[in-house]
Amino acid sequence: MRHLVAVASVALWAASALAGFPQGARAAEEIDPKLVAAAKKEGEVVYYTSMSREVTLKITKNFTKKFGIPVKLVRKGTNQVIQMVEAERQAGINRADAISFSDPAVLYKWRDEGRFADFQLPWEDKFDKRFRDPKGVLVPLFPLMIVFGFNKAVVPPDKGPRSWQDLTDPKWKGMLGHSDPAYSGSTGMTIMVLKDKFGWDYYKKLAANKPLMTQSIGATPKMMSTKEAPIAALALSFYLSAQVNQGQPFEIVYPKEGPILYVHYAGLSKGAPHPSAGKLFLAYYTSAENQQFLTKIPEAFYPARTDVKPAPGSPPLSQLNFMPIDFQKFKKEKASITDNFKKIMTSQ
Repeated sequence: MRHLVAVASVALWAASALAGFPQGARAAEEIDPKLVAAAKKEGEVVYYTSMSREVTLKITKNFTKKFGIPVKLVRKGTNQVIQMVEAERQAGINRADAISFSDPAVLYKWRDEGRFADFQLPWEDKFDKRFRDPKGVLVPLFPLMIVFGFNKAVVPPDKGPRSWQDLTDPKWKGMLGHSDPAYSGSTGMTIMVLKDKFGWDYYKKLAANKPLMTQSIGATPKMMSTKEAPIAALALSFYLSAQVNQGQPFEIVYPKEGPILYVHYAGLSKGAPHPSAGKLFLAYYTSAENQQFLTKIPEAFYPARTDVKPAPGSPPLSQLNFMPIDFQKFKKEKASITDNFKKIMTSQ
């Protein structure tokens, strides 16, 4: 198990930090001052991630404001992050302190190979048990939900799709947006779950609807807003929530067969150039302060912690019948899924 690096105690936030937060969120953990001092001495954090640049910049800005430590952010698609880290490893280079991306199978593999440092956050018991790494190495940042959505200015709500299968209806031809599993780990996992449930025929029918392809799963809501593709055939719920909270006429659909949920984990790189700063960054990311912040921004993330409430209006996770992801299976099938999907989409 991870070794203790910070001590939790209860403190009141400064008044400026309390704005917009409920009374119950006003108690925050205090991180070990010795860790903070060591992190400041190291001078920076290098963070590799596939998470949305807009969201990550909000978090890193708050971190730097709180601790005075700059974050060097490297944001790429999941597969690009993996390739970059692997290339650096082959070259004997270790630049990243903290690493997170949307492919738990690869993170599990790297964990089992001993590529992440073993340490413990002081609020481990606050994480939802479903989201904890069984081996206690990876840090759960937040759960992610894959759903779909449509633009109500184009598709009337009473006529819109309500299930994954509805998306294959020929009436949606030329109206779908879909991301690329060669770039997006979330997309690859979704394809595996849906082809296991419905068979590859599902994607042959989807391909017949001529979806507009894009690299990132984060781009499908953008295509909805421009009406290039008014239906996102898959999307992360936080991207859709952000657009809805900014006034877009979007319907977020929690499919009848079930949304797909997984956890966005992070690891502290073993031999990190700034190990204390990396620990401090992950401690801040999972603190009650930041977890509450994530529920308050337009993206309305679900927290990884049970002592932080989800955003108002977000359906409780307990009310949704999720379709599970077999991460070990995905690790084995990832390449073939990408190849088959490409062949099907280009053959239509």
